[in-house]
Amino acid sequence: MDSVAIGFILFIALGMMGAVIVSTRFGLQVQQEREEQQRKAKRLALQLDPLYRQKVEEDRSFLLLQERLQMEREKQAAEIALKRERQAVELRIAAADFDLKQHLETTRVMPETYIVDRELGSVTPLPSLKKAPEEKANPYDQLLQVSPMQPPTEEYLLSQIKENSCTVSPGIRASTGEPVLVDITAVPHGKLIGASGFGKSTCMYIMLHQAAETNSPRRLQLCLLDLEHKTSRLLENYPHVASFRIGRRLVQMVATNADMVAEYLGYLKLELDRRTQLSEAELMRMPVLLIYVEEMLSLQYEVIDPKLLQTIFYSLTILSVRGRKYGMFLYACMQTDYSTDELKVSQKMFRFRGAAAVDVSAARAAGFQNTSLIKHNFQGGKAGQLVIEYPSFSDLVIVPAIELKRLIAQKTGVSENFGGEPGTESVPYIPTLKGERNAIETTLKTDETSREARFQEVRKLRMQEWGKVKIIEKVWNVKAGASKAYKQAEQEYTAIVEQLEGVAG
Repeated sequence: MDSVAIGFILFIALGMMGAVIVSTRFGLQVQQEREEQQRKAKRLALQLDPLYRQKVEEDRSFLLLQERLQMEREKQAAEIALKRERQAVELRIAAADFDLKQHLETTRVMPETYIVDRELGSVTPLPSLKKAPEEKANPYDQLLQVSPMQPPTEEYLLSQIKENSCTVSPGIRASTGEPVLVDITAVPHGKLIGASGFGKSTCMYIMLHQAAETNSPRRLQLCLLDLEHKTSRLLENYPHVASFRIGRRLVQMVATNADMVAEYLGYLKLELDRRTQLSEAELMRMPVLLIYVEEMLSLQYEVIDPKLLQTIFYSLTILSVRGRKYGMFLYACMQTDYSTDELKVSQKMFRFRGAAAVDVSAARAAGFQNTSLIKHNFQGGKAGQLVIEYPSFSDLVIVPAIELKRLIAQKTGVSENFGGEPGTESVPYIPTLKGERNAIETTLKTDETSREARFQEVRKLRMQEWGKVKIIEKVWNVKAGASKAYKQAEQEYTAIVEQLEGVAG
């Protein structure tokens, strides 16, 4: 074999050895990279494993918390339902007890009364074996018989009140003729009780009217929660009537039925909560809110919805207990004053009290102290003469002689005489009864005398950016739909809007 062949063989052998060496080094490098990746994966797994376990524990804790919250919600719902049922039962018991007391008052047999089965010309009562006690003379009887006072005028009382002082004057003292001046911010909350026709509502109107006439709207504002919508009619057009923004609506604080009173009391509770967050300087700039509630104690029988009932009890209690500190004062009118479990706390907060022809037992239950004064006023029974009591004051007070019914009749355009004007003849009135609750109210609102009132109310609500359907439901008291009443109300609403736009144009 020659040298060329040997060299060629050696060259091929060396090339193969080089290829083997290169492939071996490449395989070692790949193996090293694979092992490094495995080590990195193990380190990463070790790092992520505690976090994963922690996440699993957190998820399990969150699920347990959700289950616990759901159980609490169900428990609270059951407690609320039980409480509402208990309140409904208590209300029925209170109503039955009230009816029983009324029945006993009208049917109870007195000691001097004798019941026989046949008619007699006269019955002579048997003399009592007990010696009748001698009645003590009431000093107020002799005083008022000697020098009776004439009722003051509104103008005189207004002249005695300082501007922007939050002071009102219910009348003059029957004993001296001096005006009675009451600072509503110093004597928190007031109530007037008594039978209708003896000056209770007149006295309340006088104080509210004075508050509006002698104070700037920036200093004092009114909230008129009058479910009868009578006395408040004379005050609802004052610029002093408060307005609250509820969501996108601007709500003027004039409630005209029991459900609205309950709803607006809830708004006032929210306003109280808002004022609690203010600083002392900001709170001093807030206007005083004078909250007038008509027939306050009858609200628990007028309102049917348990949620609204709860709103009434809760809001009245909070407002009466904490309202004074934040410039919110309650002034209420009611026929009688009796304590209930829901209103027991709030009734004790009324420091200004007025009684018009109230018997001694009812006056004591309401918190009055001057028994002889109450007895004299009840026996005399004079309209416009009230017993007024507040800290450091107790006396008979004579309020101005204002015919409140006539003022309301002039405002609404309706005669205050029942049965029409005397001396006129007309077709006998036959009421039309319908099955729906609001049918009678809708029929009564169609007469021409109330059109002007509806016109003004529509104008006011449109200025507050109320929508068409909401305005019709509120003003005409009908539900939206295809009913005849709603269509008739919609036609009248369209006519009023055209008239308003024509006036604006």
